[in-house]
Amino acid sequence: MRLIVFSLIALVCVMPVWAGERADRSGTPDPAGLPVVVRAVEVGNLPPHGSLEFQWRGYPFRVVRRTGQDLERLRRSPATEAGSEGGAPHAIMTSLGCHECIKPDGYAQSLHRSPDPEYFVMLSVGPHYGCYISYFPPGDDNRWPNGERVELGQGWTGGFYDPCHDIRYDLAGRPFPNSLSGRNLFVPRYRITGAGLLIMGE
Repeated sequence: MRLIVFSLIALVCVMPVWAGERADRSGTPDPAGLPVVVRAVEVGNLPPHGSLEFQWRGYPFRVVRRTGQDLERLRRSPATEAGSEGGAPHAIMTSLGCHECIKPDGYAQSLHRSPDPEYFVMLSVGPHYGCYISYFPPGDDNRWPNGERVELGQGWTGGFYDPCHDIRYDLAGRPFPNSLSGRNLFVPRYRITGAGLLIMGE
């Protein structure tokens, strides 16, 4: 009986998680002493303006597929760069043991804030007290799941919204003028392969 119990415990501990994404764990420790967790998420089949949320080390991340028109809008966006990747995400990423993710490669400072302009990847936790960030695509009716309409103002062309602080962000995660935010939405370090896989945690 004891052998059966131990076998079940071992099975639960090593069972990989499959929920529309593939995970690969290696035993190599990072600076925080946590195992490195590499996650591959299939994004190649996302439709234009499609969005997929996934978990990495217990936190929600989101990938959005942008169109050429979206990228053109970003060039005319009233939103502006709002400083560093600082704030709450630093603490989150440190707790994840991902020190190298705190300051991603230079693409986070580019106009579209992504290595592949077509895809935008972000932490779905705002830089202000950890509020969940919602996505409202271009052309959407902008409603909560209960049917209540979200008033996002004139000229809204899609992006992200922090309902706790009434902060609007464009499709590159930059806050609109006159908002309470002094920070961009957090962009982690990642890469997208030619096979349409988003790789996190390398």
